[in-house]
Amino acid sequence: MIFIFDNMTDPLDFATIIFVAFESPETHKFVFVGKPKEFYFELLTKDKIRSFLQTYYPNLGVDFKKEIGKRFYFVDDFNTVIRLFRKKKYDIIGTTPNKDESTDVFAERFDEKSVFVFGSENGLSKAKKDMLARLVHYPLKKAKFLKIRHVLPLFHSAVRRKA
Repeated sequence: MIFIFDNMTDPLDFATIIFVAFESPETHKFVFVGKPKEFYFELLTKDKIRSFLQTYYPNLGVDFKKEIGKRFYFVDDFNTVIRLFRKKKYDIIGTTPNKDESTDVFAERFDEKSVFVFGSENGLSKAKKDMLARLVHYPLKKAKFLKIRHVLPLFHSAVRRKA
């Protein structure tokens, strides 16, 4: 499974992605689109992020850099990465909080050729959504929107169970 994060800039969201990645099977890949890898290296130096992650991963800085090209990837252009996965016959699935335009994540089946796309703090644009095969949502009771740091662990757990 592949998880794409489009223009993700929130440091705590980034920390959550790293945490989820290190708790995932090694076959799961995490792709950051729209920012250079140096931007994310800089996030790792922030005290709040380091203290959060180093509670679980004392050697995080070294481990993160070792995993680049194995588990973590950085791509400049959203369209390029989507075209690449489409060409390789991956099922490209967008995530959204909008249940009116999507299917409940628990109602779907996924496999290792599933790509999940998470938008920035503003969500995926209409043009980007139009490039995807379909949209899924994690059912929320009262909230209309959750940050990646809240929904990714729940979503990741749900799709792993459905694979």
